[in-house]
Amino acid sequence: MRLVDTHVHLCSSRFNVDRERLLKDVQEKLEFVVEVSYNRKTFTCAKELAEKFSFVYFSVGIHPHDSEEDFDESFLDEARKVINHPKCVAVGEIGLDFYRDLSPRSVQERAFLKQLELALESGKTVILHVRDAYDRIIELLRGFNMSFRGVVHSFSGKMNHAEAFLEMGFDIGISGPITYPKNSKLREVVAGVPLERIQIETDAPFLPPQSHRGKRNDPLKVVYVAEEVARIKSVSIEDASKIFVENARRLFGI
Repeated sequence: MRLVDTHVHLCSSRFNVDRERLLKDVQEKLEFVVEVSYNRKTFTCAKELAEKFSFVYFSVGIHPHDSEEDFDESFLDEARKVINHPKCVAVGEIGLDFYRDLSPRSVQERAFLKQLELALESGKTVILHVRDAYDRIIELLRGFNMSFRGVVHSFSGKMNHAEAFLEMGFDIGISGPITYPKNSKLREVVAGVPLERIQIETDAPFLPPQSHRGKRNDPLKVVYVAEEVARIKSVSIEDASKIFVENARRLFGI
């Protein structure tokens, strides 16, 4: 049985001590991973990792937290130069985060819309980051009046939000919080979303599964996410794993 991790941050400094060793383990146990950038620095690192390791693909994008500091026209120029790189599979993670408001909301929205346009122009998959801004981002996306290809990373919204995203063409990304005992609402969402529209991910080094709470997360722990989703959907982990790999290949064109 082999799985995928559709959202990792191996460029994080938390992997500086053992990144190469971990990547060797990942290569043996996972089909591939998507290294997701979130600012200028990680974009460069993600590209380098993808060029070095055949099983690593990457995205280019500015996270809403970094939109005030890192997003401008020069970034868009840089992104356009690599958007057709053979290992670049997505624009992301982009979106809105109204929980911390580390960048002004108006700045977040401008950066999001500009990068969404880049994804549409290039035909790339969109990786959405949404926190405490589900209604607003759905409103903005509906303004385009079109279907998208993308994933809502580490989904934490309600069922009506999931239904809206599915209708617009987005898959639902599920990560470690699905294993948290008190997260019954997310399990209800997973129960209502077709298995073929679920992407499994870790967001490593963040959001570790319940059995590793308080510790650094890594791509190998995606198995805990896969097992919980399979349990909820009443399918074997072997059958679910095949579907998860197919889902990721379809979404990212791998």
